[in-house]
Amino acid sequence: MPPNFTTHNSTRSSVHSLKDLLQEDGGAGKLLAHAQFLTRLTEIYAVAVPDYLSPTSRVVNYRAGIITIHADNGATAAKLRQMVPRLMEAFVSEGIKCNDLRIKTQAPAFKMSGESTGSDIPIARALSEKARTEIAACLHSLPDSPLRSTLQRLLDRARQE
Repeated sequence: MPPNFTTHNSTRSSVHSLKDLLQEDGGAGKLLAHAQFLTRLTEIYAVAVPDYLSPTSRVVNYRAGIITIHADNGATAAKLRQMVPRLMEAFVSEGIKCNDLRIKTQAPAFKMSGESTGSDIPIARALSEKARTEIAACLHSLPDSPLRSTLQRLLDRARQE
């Protein structure tokens, strides 16, 4: 038998909409405010950083005047560390209290193919016929070596376009 739902009148003060709950000072309200602030930092960062660094880095946190940025690799992290004074100036000019900027290397998780077997390999990338031909020519000119074995595995695993 379905539950018996009854309706009753309640005052506006005891009933909160989801938006009201999220905007309160405690709990979810703080989380929403922090998320909105991080969104603002991300927008400032996107304008301040060169286009070629945007896909491999992101603002991840702000705490006590310290902005934390994750870079996907060491090269991006090194370039961002060189830019710290310029990036801090960009945040400060937008009214953000920025005492320090921390750059951390955090490689992104990459997709794996198939089900998890404990020995997953990354999804194979396609190689053009020209690339396959040139790699094969190079392969045949090499003596037996780790490089030759690696190139052979590359050809064996790569998909054709």
